[in-house]
Amino acid sequence: MTTENIPEEARYTVAWTPNSALVRWPCVVCGGETDRQDILAVAYAGSQSRENEIGMVCDPCVDAGAAAVAARLTQWAERLESQAAEVRRWAAASWQFLTEESWQFLTEEQKLDLPRWDWEGRDPLRRPSSASRNS
Repeated sequence: MTTENIPEEARYTVAWTPNSALVRWPCVVCGGETDRQDILAVAYAGSQSRENEIGMVCDPCVDAGAAAVAARLTQWAERLESQAAEVRRWAAASWQFLTEESWQFLTEEQKLDLPRWDWEGRDPLRRPSSASRNS
C-alpha cells in the first residue's frame, strides 16, 4: 500500500494476528523489529483487511500505546533523515578503488590489517597462478 492511497483522515488500526512465519519483521512504527512469535500486532490503514495492511508493530511500540506512536514515528523519521544525509555525503565524495598493481606497494604490516579472504574464500593478496587465470 502506498501513502497516496491513504486519505488524510485515515484511522490506523493495530490488531493481533496469528503468525505462521517465525521471523523478525520490521516495525512500521519505530523501525525496530518484532520478536519471533506466534502472534503479531499488524497495522492497517482503515479497515482490517489484507489490502490495507501496512506492516508489523513490535511489542515495545504496542506496549507504549497509541499516544506514543507519533513520537516514535517522528524519532524514526529523524534517524532516517540523518542516515540519508550521511549517504548523500558519501555519494558526493570522490571514490577511488585501488588497482591490482597497487597491492605490491603495501608493506607487510599494511597487508596484515586487510581483510584476509574474499567472499569466495580466496586470498586477495595472493596473485592467481597463470594456470588458474587461463581456466
